[in-house]
Amino acid sequence: MANSKLSKGQSKEVQVSNSSKVAAQVNPKLMQKALSNGETALYLEYYLGRVQVYDEDKDEVVSKVKRRKEYLELRLIKATNPLQRQENKDTLAKAEEIRKKRQDEFVEQREGFIFKKDAANLYDIMTDYFTTYSKPSKRILGLAIRRFKDFINCKDNKEYNVYKNAIKERDMSKKMVEDFKDYLCNISKGSGALTSWKRLSQIFNAAVESGKMRKNPLHLTKAPTDANEDGLVKDVLSEEELTRLLATRLDRQSPEIRRAFIFSLFTGTRFCDVENMKYSNIDYKEKTLNFCQIKTKKNSSKSWVHQPLRDDLLALIGEPKTDKPDEEYIFHLPSFTMCLKSIDRWVKAAKIDKHISWHCARHTFATTLLVDGVDLKTVSELMGHTKITMTTKYLHSANELKAKALAKLPNISVE
Repeated sequence: MANSKLSKGQSKEVQVSNSSKVAAQVNPKLMQKALSNGETALYLEYYLGRVQVYDEDKDEVVSKVKRRKEYLELRLIKATNPLQRQENKDTLAKAEEIRKKRQDEFVEQREGFIFKKDAANLYDIMTDYFTTYSKPSKRILGLAIRRFKDFINCKDNKEYNVYKNAIKERDMSKKMVEDFKDYLCNISKGSGALTSWKRLSQIFNAAVESGKMRKNPLHLTKAPTDANEDGLVKDVLSEEELTRLLATRLDRQSPEIRRAFIFSLFTGTRFCDVENMKYSNIDYKEKTLNFCQIKTKKNSSKSWVHQPLRDDLLALIGEPKTDKPDEEYIFHLPSFTMCLKSIDRWVKAAKIDKHISWHCARHTFATTLLVDGVDLKTVSELMGHTKITMTTKYLHSANELKAKALAKLPNISVE
């Protein structure tokens, strides 16, 4: 058997034709991967063309082959007799039937190696929709389009700058959509992020209905949270995950980003407040943090936050290096996009399978306090919420974490 020459974890293409010309046209390819139990897993590998991506190590845009895998529920066994060898042949034949069916579907949908040559530029779709739109909300629609273009063209966002002139539906990965959502949440107030998201989704849904797009890429993730609603959709870190994250260090991790994100995790402060935090906001004698929230300072009389600080947080903050604490910033951070990328690498290194943005630190802070039994009124004051009803949105996440903690207790044997 061909799979007997594979070492554990090694992959190899299954030759389904002796013709090199036919083989070159096969997409997806039938592949096999050796498993630790001696069996061989069968999977399909799709070639999705070449894409332009930003390489952080080289600090330049490079061309990269994009592939996708689909594992089949089919295995080749370690054959030692004619019956087992025949069983493997039957399994391969079944896998090849599936492969041919997938290839027909793949070609029909114009994905992978046969891309639709006239695939629409999403900017053209947006412009056409905006031009013919006549409702009073046209200004808001235009704002949503501008925000998407600003996100793509952000000078610090080299990963997506390659799409500043043209972007296709296939270019919008789940990570890009999630990064765009974080971008909206960072620059918007109240329901602004959700409003822009809905307007852009409105354009894409219309394009799907007219046949210009196959699906709405914004559906790859959840919509932003409306600050005026009680729902909470962002991920939060459990206490175990928080401990694991703090214990994880990367070789080239930015100490400033690490320090600032930990500060948010233990104070619940937003990114806009963290990057503007000065040493004058720290009362070292009383061990308190005092600051006016940028997001609510013009809309609420409760925009000031007064929060006690533990000794370890004071040590994290440090002391001013000049005699002008009202002018000296505590944290010196790069762009918001670079901060998100750094956090994403840190979370992955800690083996935490969640999409953790900067704002998740605020949600983690509130949820952790509620899980530990702190009352709603106190949590509301620490968060700087104008109404206690804004704090209740964290109760669901807190109850979920409590339920998971209780589930880890040993089973009771009732005799």
